[in-house]
Amino acid sequence: MKFTRKFAGTVLLAAAIATPSYLALHYRARARVADFDGDLSNEIVRRDAGLAIIGPLDPKRAALAVRDYIYRTYRLEPERLPNASPAMRYASLSSPDGTMFCGGAGVAYVWALQAIGIPARFIQLAGDDFLDGIDGFDTHVTVEAFLDGTWQISDPTYNVSVACSTDPAKPLATPEARACIKDGHSLVLTPGKTQVTETTKWGSKIADPKVYQRYFSAYTRGKVSSPTRSEPVDTFPEDWYETSVKLAADCGVQLGLNMQCQ
Repeated sequence: MKFTRKFAGTVLLAAAIATPSYLALHYRARARVADFDGDLSNEIVRRDAGLAIIGPLDPKRAALAVRDYIYRTYRLEPERLPNASPAMRYASLSSPDGTMFCGGAGVAYVWALQAIGIPARFIQLAGDDFLDGIDGFDTHVTVEAFLDGTWQISDPTYNVSVACSTDPAKPLATPEARACIKDGHSLVLTPGKTQVTETTKWGSKIADPKVYQRYFSAYTRGKVSSPTRSEPVDTFPEDWYETSVKLAADCGVQLGLNMQCQ
């Protein structure tokens, strides 16, 4: 995800101001002390997304509703809380301190999905220019959620799901998206309920499909540990990050990707 060169680094994070409920204020207060209590986290995320407070959820509907909430509330500016926990980043969405780019939106979304019982993983993507040490901004962060028995890209920065032009109705995981591009096809981005057309100096919340698919040259999928799923880190190619950092260092480019978000 590219930003103006005035923003030094490749930390990718986002948020916005909303009128907080009494419960949300209590939530943020607790977050400043420690990560949230599981029951309270579940309740707050459900309330924020407009979901039923108690009872079972439809995972796909819930994941899209939570994604829509994060998307419409984040403010696209440099992050004010770079060292905050995932819980605090989510809580900051309803405060002026919640500014972030795609990395922060991804961290908040993974945390929120896990809070309501949906397995999710943080995805770091990189394009050819990053891999070649040419452009330290040629990166993007997204999220995969485990829905309908498969991993599916669910991107909170742009509020889109990802499919291939050969089957636009089938949501893809990151390796499948890369295979689609490698085979000469195009990615299809299906937007969620909300789409924000305003563009700022930091970029746009509307994804350009041609730019978006540039980021799938390399990826690292975060570790997952949940009651229903346990999967290790998955990286392609295996040494892409270390190689790119060395190339970038040789070119005198300062990089700062955070690969430890789980």
